This record gives sequence, C-alpha cells and structure tokens, in this order.
Amino acid sequence: MRKSLLMILLSFTLAVILPFGFAVSADSPSVQDIPFDSFAYWSDSETAVAVRPMYDIEKVLSANSFDLEGKITTKDIFTDSDNLYILDSEKGRVIICDKKTYAFKSVLSDLSFDGTELRFKKAEGIYVKDGSIHICDTDNGRIIVTDINGNVSRIITCPESDIIPEDFLFSPTEIKIDGKGFIYVISKGSFYGALRFNNNYEFMGFYGANPTTGSLSDIISNIKYLRIFPLFFR
Repeated sequence: MRKSLLMILLSFTLAVILPFGFAVSADSPSVQDIPFDSFAYWSDSETAVAVRPMYDIEKVLSANSFDLEGKITTKDIFTDSDNLYILDSEKGRVIICDKKTYAFKSVLSDLSFDGTELRFKKAEGIYVKDGSIHICDTDNGRIIVTDINGNVSRIITCPESDIIPEDFLFSPTEIKIDGKGFIYVISKGSFYGALRFNNNYEFMGFYGANPTTGSLSDIISNIKYLRIFPLFFR
C-alpha cells in the first residue's frame, strides 16, 4: 500500500513538473550553436562535468576593438548607468567604453597626484560610485580614487589604528561601496575581515572577520614557533 502511494505521488509530481520545468523557448540557442564548452566542478574543485551552457556570447571585446596595442588582461570589470570599465592588470590601465554600444571612450593609465606620477601595478579590483573610480592598486598597497578624466582626488593606504597589527600587509584586491556610502576593502592574505571605511574614508574597523579555533596541538605549535619557551624546544 505504501509503495503504491509513493508511486502515485511520483507520477503526479512528474505530470506537474514536466510540462513546465523542462520547457525551452523556441528562441533559445541550441547547444550546437554555442561555440564553447561549459563545465561545472564538483566539490573537490578538480572534477569537471560537462553541463548545458547557461549563457551565449553576445560580443567579444579585445584590444583591437578599441584600436589599442597589446592584449587586454582583464582582472575586473564594472558597469554604471553609462559606461563599462575594464581593468587591464598587466598593462596598468582602465579602458572605458559605452555600456550599450561598446564604443571606446578613453583610457586611464598615467595619473598624477600632487605632482607625483602614479602607475597601477597588478591592480585587481575596480569600483565606481558617483563618478569616482576606485582602483585597487594591489602591488603598490593602495587604492587610487580618480574621476573619468584622470584627476586623482585621494589615495587610500593602510590605515593607522591600534586594531591593525604592525605586520599587517595592505594589498587591496576588492572594493565595494554600499547604499549608505560605507566602503569595504578586501586585502590579500588578511583573515581579519574586510576593512570598513565611512563615506569620508575614515577607517571604522574590520567587518566580517572569520572566527578561528585551535586545538591544544595548534597552541603548542604556535608557542614553539614563536619561541616563547625556547628552552623546552631545543
């Protein structure tokens, strides 16, 4: 009886799902029309499994699209209401084009601030808010704030604060700004959480730090490496 009931429920479920859950638009491209393979990775992050493509290519942009030399090494992109910003990490430049037509507008590369020339080095993140372009100049340990014309208004470096360790390495890789103007910065290798700034770029502390736990063996290992009790570990 129980088995029969399960079969009835299964049949009813399939009858409801099949007409809707597997419907495909007549305008959707077929798998054969999409010129690339699509994969998903299992939890081990090594096993690639072929899956149906989830998007199709609308347009391919390269340096030739903008009459620029060399290739573009895209590390990050950002769009606002008008523009598409492409962060080229290797060339140390931001390519700006129209969001809808992809028509080239300008390139940000050679900047200056208070008479000092500025160049990005391995920049990894970009965010635009109210006309201010924030560039995570990762290898130089700073965030450059400029407008679309290359006028630098501010440089953010590692804040001076009692809660930041002396050996903290400020290597910003990502920056986000919320609706209230709070700024969140991810620094490479940091497990303290995101650095949080207010809309005046004043450091407010860390946000979302990862909780850490340690076993007795971890504690003993740390004591050994810190050489707090060197006589016991010779």
